[in-house]
Amino acid sequence: MTGRCSLCGSRLNNGKCVFCGLNNKMYGREYMRNPYHLPSAGADTGARKSESAHREKIPRMPGIPETTKIRGNSVQRLTISATPPRRNDYTRIKNPDSKAKKYKAVTLITILIIVICMFAPALIQIIRSMLDAGSSSEGKPWLTGIENIFSDGSDVSNTYEDHDPYEYVTREIPDTGSTYETTIGGGVYQVSIHMPEGVYQAELAYGTGSLQISDAENLIYESIWFGEDGEDEEVTEADGLWLYNGAQITISGSAALTFTTSNAQPLTQDTTANPLTESVILDEGIYTVGEGVLPEGIYDVVMKESEGYVSFSLELLYPNGSREFLWTARDSASSEGRIRNVILPTGTELTFDGDPAEFLPGEGYFEVNYAEYPWN
Repeated sequence: MTGRCSLCGSRLNNGKCVFCGLNNKMYGREYMRNPYHLPSAGADTGARKSESAHREKIPRMPGIPETTKIRGNSVQRLTISATPPRRNDYTRIKNPDSKAKKYKAVTLITILIIVICMFAPALIQIIRSMLDAGSSSEGKPWLTGIENIFSDGSDVSNTYEDHDPYEYVTREIPDTGSTYETTIGGGVYQVSIHMPEGVYQAELAYGTGSLQISDAENLIYESIWFGEDGEDEEVTEADGLWLYNGAQITISGSAALTFTTSNAQPLTQDTTANPLTESVILDEGIYTVGEGVLPEGIYDVVMKESEGYVSFSLELLYPNGSREFLWTARDSASSEGRIRNVILPTGTELTFDGDPAEFLPGEGYFEVNYAEYPWN
């Protein structure tokens, strides 16, 4: 190509400016007519294939379709330049929602397992009770089973009959003996000192109160409430009370009980004179035995003279940690308003509540090891 450069006017060498380097061939007619140098429509097919073989082939990206457009004598291939992630790449992308759902599922399963473990024993017991109840007269065995499980145990007729206070007794009281009867009110009494050993019947003489039997040697512990109203499982008599030597019986309240037996055994110890000679009057308050006004000893606690209904209570905390609660009341001429043979070792904390009372030297005094009391 001859002539001058269309840009700077310098001479050309094979179409290229020797001064500025511009390729002036692009302004030629042939180039403007066929800028992509494609063969003409009438050219030989083999020549086209040969020419297309020399062209650089544009690589096709995986997963991306290649679009071909033909405009006139030109062929254009359009390829999306952005490369999306491969299928394997998608599997590496974590979904935050799936992680949260998995955590919730694990939490719910854990809570369900805990609940099942907590209530499984109760459910098993309910099912067993339902099976044991069978078909009730009302046709609701399931209700009977549930009531058995959640009963508060207030049906004393069932629980008391099953209790045998003499289950661990190993020594029999002789069937033969003498006849013995005594009526005693509120107080603490020692079998073989204040009454003989034997099998007794106890009958309510008057008032309302409780009888407690405590025998550590024979493992006998029994409590019976006496009264005439018939409320709170009150009774007016109790049979078959095995009272062994060394047992302690306590009557608390306004009741007096009559004890009778046909096989009384001989007493093993007699009462003696009380070494205490002075009485003490106490008002409501907390006292420590051996400190201040109340010395160690055995006392009869008697109400001061007063009209109408009067009562008082003693709450005792012994040095060895044992506790005992005693109370009495007087509302008629038949009520003593007295608690006999109260044993008070040094260091016992006594909480006195109620009307003023007098602590008299006990009439039923006996030799006792205060350091080991209460031994039951």
